[in-house]
Amino acid sequence: MALVVWSLVALRSGRELTASALFCLAVAFKQMALYFSPAFFFYLLGRSWQQTRSPLCVFAFTAGVAKFVLSALLLAQRAAR
Repeated sequence: MALVVWSLVALRSGRELTASALFCLAVAFKQMALYFSPAFFFYLLGRSWQQTRSPLCVFAFTAGVAKFVLSALLLAQRAAR
């Protein structure tokens, strides 16, 4: 839990790379940190979205969302069988 808190402190001080490394260590140490991963991901996504809005960034985001939705649909179809 301390690694998660430490990564949040690093996020608040603007050190995203350090925070990401600490969060990865927290997940590797205790999988309970996965509960915080959506909030962590969307915070970093919002920060990167504010910094740059290049067409490549928009395309990568759209492709990522499309992959996520497609994977969710395929898993739902497989679970229904």
